[in-house]
Amino acid sequence: MALPYHSVDDVRVAYQFSDLQSFLDLYYAGCSVLVDRRDFYALAMAYFTRAHADGVVHAELFFDPQTHTVRGVAFETVIAGLRDAMEDALRRYGITSELILCFLRHLSEDDALATLDAATAFRSEFIGVGLDSGERGNPPSKFARVFAAARDLGLRPVAHAGEEGPAAYIREALDLLMVERIDHGVRCDEDPDLVDRLVREQIAPPAPRRRRHDQLRRPRLLRRLHLRQLPSYGHSPRAHRTRAGRRRRERRASLVPAGHRQGCVTRPDPQRSRARLSRFRELRRSVSQE
Repeated sequence: MALPYHSVDDVRVAYQFSDLQSFLDLYYAGCSVLVDRRDFYALAMAYFTRAHADGVVHAELFFDPQTHTVRGVAFETVIAGLRDAMEDALRRYGITSELILCFLRHLSEDDALATLDAATAFRSEFIGVGLDSGERGNPPSKFARVFAAARDLGLRPVAHAGEEGPAAYIREALDLLMVERIDHGVRCDEDPDLVDRLVREQIAPPAPRRRRHDQLRRPRLLRRLHLRQLPSYGHSPRAHRTRAGRRRRERRASLVPAGHRQGCVTRPDPQRSRARLSRFRELRRSVSQE
């Protein structure tokens, strides 16, 4: 497979992106190397290994099937590789995990509806739907029908909103998509009434990844909603020791609203995860027999 880079150092240089779209261009180029089940397993397992080192005990993984099916990768291949890694992460590290299927917002809603239809064969393997990719010109309202259909299937709705899109996109995600969680949401601080609503309804934007948001020049929540200001927004910052932190005697802070379950839409449940993995193995056997 030909890539426009001659070395790992070339890739690192290219990773100095300037905005969300330039980041996404690199992301989609990187996804082109994901072809078979082993690739998806390797990617997810690398994440789980790092997450374990950071003391993570439960994770909800976003995955974008449209990124891969458009390249001819079967839906089942994506699911199978991720599930293999989730099973190993549970066995090796005790990490429970779930999947959230995300729609690419730069594509049409009809494409998203077709993706949801194709995903129904694997309905028991993911807990919710999300919305990601380039925000500019792609408001949440564009996907109202597919999110309504997903909610009818009992799927939990979440969405990326207010990263490069305006604070109004966060309101649309709440009012039209009826999401339970906003991802990123760094521009919520442009609308004080919206911040009050997020606090009141306990819909917290997870703390953004520092490096990515520093590069995008959008460290708003990190700069303006820092520890000293959080109480004035109704947040209760809680410091805790991770498992890794206990070994290294380091303290890590989780910036979460009072009562919020660490930004997850489900509670960790090892027994449920094992049952889901068992059902998925049965599904894979039935597919292979066909």
